[in-house]
Amino acid sequence: MASTLNHDRLWDDAEATIVELERASRHADVNASGYFVVVVDRLATLAAASPVALSLIGSVDSRCLAKTNSPSNDASFGDIQSIFPSDITATHTAPWVYHGDANRLAVIQQIRPGQWVAIVIDWCEPLRDDPESRLTISDAVKAVIEFVSPVVLRQQLALADHDIASLRLREQSIAMLYQGRKWSESAHHIAQGIANHRHADRVLIATIGQSRCRLIASNAAPTIDRRERLASLLEELLLSVNDAQEPIRFTVGAASPQPKINRPELLDQYVIESGCRQIEINVIRQCDDGIIQPIAMTVVEWFRIPESAGDQAIDSHIERAVQSALARDTDLWGSLGRRFGDQVQHRAARLVIIGLAVAALALWLVPARLVIHAEGRVVPAVQRRLFSPADAVVTEISVTSGDKVTVGQTLLRLRSPAIDLQEENLRGAVLTAKTRLAALLASRSNNSREPGQRGDVNQTATSEESLKVEIEGLEKQLALVAQQQRELEIVSPIAGVVDRWDMRQTLAQRPVSQGQYLVDVFKPAGNWIAELDMPDSATGYLGKPSETTVAFRLQSQPDQYYATVSTTVAEAAHVDSQGRSLVRLRSQFVPSLDRRPTIGATVWGEIDCGNRSLGFVLFRGLFEWWNRQSWF
Repeated sequence: MASTLNHDRLWDDAEATIVELERASRHADVNASGYFVVVVDRLATLAAASPVALSLIGSVDSRCLAKTNSPSNDASFGDIQSIFPSDITATHTAPWVYHGDANRLAVIQQIRPGQWVAIVIDWCEPLRDDPESRLTISDAVKAVIEFVSPVVLRQQLALADHDIASLRLREQSIAMLYQGRKWSESAHHIAQGIANHRHADRVLIATIGQSRCRLIASNAAPTIDRRERLASLLEELLLSVNDAQEPIRFTVGAASPQPKINRPELLDQYVIESGCRQIEINVIRQCDDGIIQPIAMTVVEWFRIPESAGDQAIDSHIERAVQSALARDTDLWGSLGRRFGDQVQHRAARLVIIGLAVAALALWLVPARLVIHAEGRVVPAVQRRLFSPADAVVTEISVTSGDKVTVGQTLLRLRSPAIDLQEENLRGAVLTAKTRLAALLASRSNNSREPGQRGDVNQTATSEESLKVEIEGLEKQLALVAQQQRELEIVSPIAGVVDRWDMRQTLAQRPVSQGQYLVDVFKPAGNWIAELDMPDSATGYLGKPSETTVAFRLQSQPDQYYATVSTTVAEAAHVDSQGRSLVRLRSQFVPSLDRRPTIGATVWGEIDCGNRSLGFVLFRGLFEWWNRQSWF
């Protein structure tokens, strides 16, 4: 008997269902399977039917998003796909209602080219006698599809983004596998690639042989301290499982059976000491002359149990990367060894080896002079530098650069307005005090003639003494000011030659401040000094200063050599403009009168530091670098 529905109530329920699903569609995220289940459940309740299926139809494949009789997603489309005509994807692009019979209602809508969303409702009893209810349900399903379609598109977009991110991560991980030149660098990059792709906490790479195992690198560092207990324990564990044919996976607390290895107690001990919750060991093999043998092992560890076993899509790349890295390392040293072995068999190669041995012995035993090269400048041994004694103005320049002067000869005259003003003030004060003193003397003479003025006479005498003391102090100040004015006349302290090429351009009628450099006077005859700046690191090679021979030549006179003995070595080093630490060495010499050097001229020096081995002299920089290293 045909089922009947209350049409008014059905309309209200349909409206409530549409409002509920429309609100839910706004908050449906990437994990929209729960929303799809709500859709089919609400439609099943609305239509009093079962089953209700929500499906995604594609031109290539189709899948069920939700069913009332199966809450989980069903990958097979099966009977739902069979209810549509075979040309549905070619002839229908708009919402379409298909009335196959009274037991079924199917509504389909295209969401993008080649893909449709379909809702199929089956009734246990036909609704042939209730067309109004069937039309109401059909309209409600059409409205629901309008809400479901954007949710399906958002889910597909999110899945596409996730797939693109996974592909990008896979490409990055594969690129890491093939980086590095040496085996240790390559192993480090391989471990980083595995950790990046498998989301592992620690990855270690080890090489394995018949009776040895050696940890090479991890994803955290390109080297491993094999002396640590955990490293030696892991090497022992790997050595015991190198014949495993399948990857060894072990999860702490899992119900899976214990891995079949030779010494399971080593695995338990390592898991306890390392603190990992899941471990995976893979053996990488290589076929050599028809024999398959293990060459390396990878150890992947997680300190939190992962949700899944991880993506193992790059396992083949890992195997090829390890084989390639080992082949590069083996080819490098193997080719060098083979070439050396082949060359040793020839007579010429043996002669070369003997020659190299003799040369090495000669470098060690043959002595050679160790010479340190330095650069500096020359200055006269007797030199005086004159400075301004006060803030003043240069009023007269009596000499020019290169003039010969005698002791006490005037070089410059300065004038200080401040000193002149002070002198005028002092002279005025002295004159005023003397006038007052004369007035007091006259007053006292008059008072002494009049009777009854004894008290005034005593007071006048006291004032006279005060004025005399004041006058004496002012005269002393005038003497000091006169001394300052005499000092403004700059005279030569020695007999010599004036040296300042820009004296008139810089000083004539120019103000100078106290302590400002004015001019040099040096004695050209006699000794000169060569100041050489040698590296601080080379001072350890010097002998006694009185026995250190220094040979140098002026840059302006490269054909003239001077040989002398070092006089003094500075006790403190200084840093030049390039940041080098230098020590100054001073040597005296007597230049020829016809080739007198210029003050401050550049000089190239060679400091003799005695005999050393020829090898040390030739490779001194290498020895100094070796001594700077901290090897222990």
